[in-house]
Amino acid sequence: MRYAFGLDQQPWAVLTWEASSPPLENVKAYLYLLNGQGRTVAQADEELIDGAGYYAPRWQPGEISSTYHPIILPPHLRPGRYTIRVGLYLASSGHKLKIVAGRGSTDESVDLGSVTVTSRAPS
Repeated sequence: MRYAFGLDQQPWAVLTWEASSPPLENVKAYLYLLNGQGRTVAQADEELIDGAGYYAPRWQPGEISSTYHPIILPPHLRPGRYTIRVGLYLASSGHKLKIVAGRGSTDESVDLGSVTVTSRAPS
């Protein structure tokens, strides 16, 4: 994944999930925007609610759902290349959940790829 957007834009991430089993409680997704040193410079936390308005506990095994997440850029952010990292956690306790991604690797988070932030929207 390689995308570019300007500091004057509101970027969104659309994530697609496949439920192996529905969680018993509400789940939140976090998206981190990481700088070259691996530090979090922006973060978005959103409950997993699909486009039809269903919370994750209502998802059925094998069901594929998409969720939409705004990435709020802080005013001090500098143009440059950043990494987007995503993960899941239980809304009630903050306990991080394992994600199965790509070739079956399991971890608490997944790096989606890099983005380039420019001073203005790319033309």
